[in-house]
Amino acid sequence: MKVESRKVFHHGYVLTEQDLRRIADAIAGQYEKLERGLKPHVVLQVVYRNGVTAQYDDIESVLIQENSGSSQLVRLVIKFSDRAMSGDQDIYEDRRTQQPELENSVLLEFLDASYEPQHFFDPVRYRVLGESRD
Repeated sequence: MKVESRKVFHHGYVLTEQDLRRIADAIAGQYEKLERGLKPHVVLQVVYRNGVTAQYDDIESVLIQENSGSSQLVRLVIKFSDRAMSGDQDIYEDRRTQQPELENSVLLEFLDASYEPQHFFDPVRYRVLGESRD
């Protein structure tokens, strides 16, 4: 049996480098509890104000990017999973297809609310899927 948890936050906040590192460390710690030595595969998808989309495989690659003007990050999606994703695979693929979902995965999405003035999206959301409540 799988366990799923979802939450949408209708209000935003400033996501600092320290916050992002703390979130990533907490999720990695939860993976460690599931199976000794298990390290999650991480994929980060970034959308910049100028419309450019980039995908990275570690948080450091995102943190070294310029975050102002047309290079300002307006959307950040982070996926932690048991399996590595191929470079051309959509970060949301497991929820859009009829294929079995990953055994354990965490999807976090942060959106700059001022970039989406129509509020089509909530600024913060997460989805956790796993074999246990941990």
